[in-house]
Amino acid sequence: MRILLLIVLLSALSGGPVWAKTYSCRDSSGQLHYSDNLQGLPQECLGKEKVVKPSKTDNLNYVPATPQPRGSGSDFKRSVRAAEREIEEKEVRLQVLQGRAEKLLERYRVAVAEKRQAKRRWKYSSRERLRQANAEIDRVRTEKQQLLVELEAVRVPARKKEATRKILAEIDAE
Repeated sequence: MRILLLIVLLSALSGGPVWAKTYSCRDSSGQLHYSDNLQGLPQECLGKEKVVKPSKTDNLNYVPATPQPRGSGSDFKRSVRAAEREIEEKEVRLQVLQGRAEKLLERYRVAVAEKRQAKRRWKYSSRERLRQANAEIDRVRTEKQQLLVELEAVRVPARKKEATRKILAEIDAE
């Protein structure tokens, strides 16, 4: 009894960790198995097992099983089609905004040209033409700001919005 007590005390006082052997093997389906005893491995792995050497850091992570999709694949296909439709709708909306930006730029250029022409050929009616051209320029600038707000609301990559922003950048204050 004293000898057994002495052995237990010496092993407890030694302080060194005791490492159990860990075995690993890969079965025919490619699944990796780990166990601390050989009986825990599948039958087909016996004889092909490897001893896993302990390291200071444990690199083993628990990976939960992937959930199986519910129902048939039609739910997944419907969600993919819905996502594709959403992307197409965003692209169409972006193209519409770009078309509106081009029309605004054209209106701006026409108003600026009328303003310059009225200044060059000064007549009595030039005051009215200047007033109309300035009013049109102000309307275009207001619509530009609204269009920029709408453009920011469209959730597409910034590089796709850049072409519309470049068009609107040409409409600037004089």
